[in-house]
Amino acid sequence: FKPFELANVLWGFAKLQLEDEPLFRTAHDHILEHASQFSVRSLSMAAWAFATVRFRPCRGLLCKMADVFAVGLQEDGAANPVTVTNMSWALATARVNVRKETLLAVADAAVSALKGFNAHELSITLWAFARLNGGHDGLFSRAALLLCTSMHLRMDIHSQGIANLLWAFARHAQACHPNCCWHASSKLLTELLPTCLRLLPELRPLELASMVWAVATLAISWGQDPAADQILEA
Repeated sequence: FKPFELANVLWGFAKLQLEDEPLFRTAHDHILEHASQFSVRSLSMAAWAFATVRFRPCRGLLCKMADVFAVGLQEDGAANPVTVTNMSWALATARVNVRKETLLAVADAAVSALKGFNAHELSITLWAFARLNGGHDGLFSRAALLLCTSMHLRMDIHSQGIANLLWAFARHAQACHPNCCWHASSKLLTELLPTCLRLLPELRPLELASMVWAVATLAISWGQDPAADQILEA
């Protein structure tokens, strides 16, 4: 198999939820040895596949793939939202301990391609970086600004997406701005208020819990942010 062919085969098996252990084990060993031959897109597809089938012994492989992926992003000079989203999600889902330099390179690529992200890709990517403790203030600040200025993005968010977004922003604020309110919080909650109220009846219990925790974390205390108070009242 050529690298892109193997990545497509693994993606297909993962999409069908077929964890063929011999296939993934052999592919694991092959990619570990030949990762440098894989394109950015092929790496993201293969990483997504390994994380989706929850192939257990893949953390070392995903670390190496992430390093090669970051180098490829810097060499190509242009990031694709889908590839960045898939790789970020895979690393976060598998809870891979990625090198800080690698994570920053992927975050920088996400920032450069941010205007091309749809709501689903944006929510997954921010969720992933928050879960990986990838404290990239530029990514979260630019994403907050984009959400505040793009009505199309706000209208395109679904229930899981709004829960993931708010959780990610709150986790970022908690980790990177522990002693003061994150400056983007109030504007973000104000602009997302209609979206939150619209999607509130559709939230599953875990999503509702994530939203309540996130809003309370971003607002810090009752009466400090009118939008946060309205969301919690609703």
